Amino acid sequence: MTTDEEVKDAERSLLVTILTNKAIMTALITLILTAIVAATYWLGSRSGDGTLTAPSTKCTKSQCDTALASKFANASRGVCACCAIFYGTSCVPQPTPSPTPTPVPVVDAGPSPSPTVQFPACNPPGVMQAPRPNKIEEYRRTLRPRHRVTGGAMLFGSDTRSVASAMWSSNDPWCGNQGNLGACEAFTQLDIATSKPRTTSFATQAAFNAAAIAAYSWITANDPFPGAYPPNDTGSDSLSGCKWLVKQGLAKSCTVLSGAAAVKGAIQVGPVIVGMNWLENMFTPDRCGNLSITGAVAGGHAEAIQGYDVVADTWYIQNHWDNDWGICLGTHCGYHVLTSAQLFGSALDADFVKPEL
Repeated sequence: MTTDEEVKDAERSLLVTILTNKAIMTALITLILTAIVAATYWLGSRSGDGTLTAPSTKCTKSQCDTALASKFANASRGVCACCAIFYGTSCVPQPTPSPTPTPVPVVDAGPSPSPTVQFPACNPPGVMQAPRPNKIEEYRRTLRPRHRVTGGAMLFGSDTRSVASAMWSSNDPWCGNQGNLGACEAFTQLDIATSKPRTTSFATQAAFNAAAIAAYSWITANDPFPGAYPPNDTGSDSLSGCKWLVKQGLAKSCTVLSGAAAVKGAIQVGPVIVGMNWLENMFTPDRCGNLSITGAVAGGHAEAIQGYDVVADTWYIQNHWDNDWGICLGTHCGYHVLTSAQLFGSALDADFVKPEL
């Protein structure tokens, strides 16, 4: 018969065995800690809808069943951070992935804002200005044999902008004056550089002319034609002139345009360079700036197309034979007008270059 003392000895022996058995003690401590974790989640992580929440996610018993069945596969870990509540087995919480944002469609806002357009009223156009032989001869001396554009990216047709009237005004109150120099390409680039949307400006007419002559020196040294100024005043082409704008940081690149649609699209964002034949009867514009597109070819000439009137289908083009030639738009002079039929006709045989902003 077992005595009380023997029972106590057996109990003490069992306790010693438990306390000294590492595996048993580890299992016992794990069980206690799991119970504490479960109680903490149960008391502090209950949401208003009856489901249980972990710091970064919610989970239900069915979700944990799914997670456990897949042996805590990575795809399931985000929903079983509180599985210890149900089974005493926890898994590593994973951040809840952010929802994929709904793509926002890009809406074309339409053409760039057009500049303020104010074309001069001129009806009837009046008569041609009286010929001034000394002045005409001075203008004639600025012409050089025609140099056509010989390369560059070619853009046919219009771009995506809708065509509207546009007029790019000058930042300076004066017009360039070539004198006897065949530097029309350089003066054209200065006309563009000092017109909106660009912001270049010069304090005096003399400073403008000096900058144009310096540009002419660079253009003739870097074009594909023999001779450079000084001393060779041989003229140049519009694409070489545009490359000077790129060198100065006033254009990103130069695109050769082909056809009226392409030029109408280009004028929506800034002035365009035009090189053309200059005919004998084009030296004397009328009081509205219209030219007579007749006579033999006197030489080649370059100018800046500054505006387009979509109603009249006419172009406002800036020359650089001083303030007493052509018409004035506001306080800036030296302009003439060409219709689309004239500008894109065979007589002028024009080519066009767009300085890309």
